[in-house]
Amino acid sequence: MKKIIILCSFMLLCMQLPTYSQYKEVTIDPAKQYAANKVAQFGKLKRTGFTMLGVGGAVTIVSIVVIARADWYEDPYTGTYTTDDVSAAYAILGTVYVGVPLIIGGTVLSIIGNYKEKSYMRKFENLDVSYFKMEDAHGLRLAYSF
Repeated sequence: MKKIIILCSFMLLCMQLPTYSQYKEVTIDPAKQYAANKVAQFGKLKRTGFTMLGVGGAVTIVSIVVIARADWYEDPYTGTYTTDDVSAAYAILGTVYVGVPLIIGGTVLSIIGNYKEKSYMRKFENLDVSYFKMEDAHGLRLAYSF
């Protein structure tokens, strides 16, 4: 019984040793962490903008097709066109209140997200902050490349 307990203890110790020996604490520079968070945030904004742009474009195209397929009648006195088709009315509302605003909003979000993402990506790549320790000196190094 004593041998089994010693063997189990030894096996448990052997399984845990590699995990402790491979652990290394990594310190992340706060400026780089901030830039990385901003890159992720504006990348998400850019993707959201492109999604809105795609959905708005699809809604607008479908609405225009529905409007074009409706039966339109010309009033001979005023020269205006009218229709009795309810789907054409919904298509006009879809174009004006859903499609076009999504296209405009998606375009704006995509442009802003793309510009800011690239801006923070350049800051992330250009900024280097590090700590050095030599035999007789130690200190911080800050390098910004243009």
